[in-house]
Amino acid sequence: MQISRILWGTRSFHHSSRLFSTSNVLSSIPRTPFPAPPLQPLALPFASVPSVTQTEIDKYVVPLYERNWLIFTEMPNLILNGETLERRARTVSLLGKKFRFLRGRSTANFLADVVDLALQEEHEPRITMFLGRTGQHLLLRTHTSRTIADNDSFVEQSVRPGISARDLRLAILLENHYQDKYVASQQALRLRPLLSRPDVPDRDMIRGRQEAKMFRSAGTVEVDATWMPSTSTLATLPSLPELGETDAAAPVTLVAPAAEVIDAAEDEGPSTICTDAHFDAFLRPLYARGWHAAFLPIINADKLYVSTLCLTGFFRFTSLTAAAAFVRDIVGYPWYKEDNAELHFLLDAQTVRAQLVYPPEHIGLTIGNLRAAWRIEQIFHDDYLGSTRISAVHPYRYRNGSSGAHQPETLEELQRMRETPLRGFHVRHNAKMARLRR
Repeated sequence: MQISRILWGTRSFHHSSRLFSTSNVLSSIPRTPFPAPPLQPLALPFASVPSVTQTEIDKYVVPLYERNWLIFTEMPNLILNGETLERRARTVSLLGKKFRFLRGRSTANFLADVVDLALQEEHEPRITMFLGRTGQHLLLRTHTSRTIADNDSFVEQSVRPGISARDLRLAILLENHYQDKYVASQQALRLRPLLSRPDVPDRDMIRGRQEAKMFRSAGTVEVDATWMPSTSTLATLPSLPELGETDAAAPVTLVAPAAEVIDAAEDEGPSTICTDAHFDAFLRPLYARGWHAAFLPIINADKLYVSTLCLTGFFRFTSLTAAAAFVRDIVGYPWYKEDNAELHFLLDAQTVRAQLVYPPEHIGLTIGNLRAAWRIEQIFHDDYLGSTRISAVHPYRYRNGSSGAHQPETLEELQRMRETPLRGFHVRHNAKMARLRR
């Protein structure tokens, strides 16, 4: 299964590396009885709750670690501040686990269950879902945005993101549900003991790691990286151009703006490499609606970074329920498999980043790739405009400061991205993997 950095929405992939890292502590099948979930924490001043205590770590985190949960840090760059979506990078400690499934449908069903439990607990975790050619999994990370440690003063300056009993409670409820419904019915993979696992951190270590990374990353956060929603911004979305006709199994109308373009597309088939006319007619309108096209460094099946074609759409919603329903609608048809694409999703702060990831041997943009992206955009346009958050916030920025990621302006420029040398981090990773294989 390939792993895409762009879906993490972080400035550094290292920040989530604790999820995959190991120590010299040998793992085994869980031996600590699973406790009943803790009660919801009491509310504190400044809309905060108590941070996790050492007693709670000993009672709840230890058995969670034996079931492959881990505490690590990430740097999400989207947050909900009340009802306002903001772009603000910050390092947070999270409690997370990767849930593995045998089929994509089970993964999507578990996503719905996660959302139901999260809403029941009045919590909104960060969720990444991968539907690949060789496996499916859902990666869940949870944290509390406003916590105060018991040894801090009760002043607003002491409030910070962290892990609380709310996160421990949600993790235990989800683990029990996953085992009872999906593992017991053989829809998911049974727990496999890791060869090694990190030590369970104590309370001071959790806080120290977060604060150290917050200090190191403080200079990387743009001062002007927050936009306020405006009713005049994206208040009405333009009507969606059509791209051609599809089969009844996926009822999306696709007809190109230019007749000669669609005629060529129909004659040549979905595997035909796109021309400049296709680029202008189909991809540029997607740019205007928040899509991103690029060859990105992706980890392949050999755990090496390779340049891989990715088409990424970004969608803002007014609720986690709508965001998850949109994802489930996308995976409701097997069309993406026909296009030989993996589907990667990130649900974060009531937004969705939907990414089509193609095999490394996929050398160029095709008609079928554009059709797949348009199908996703059509689902959003037809069924979810009423659930759209009116906001100009975007997770990526141009180098000149405007919102959005750099977009190739021509088909030639997009193709040149495939030949772009890997950056230092990716080169070092590949070199390390090569040494390990010797």
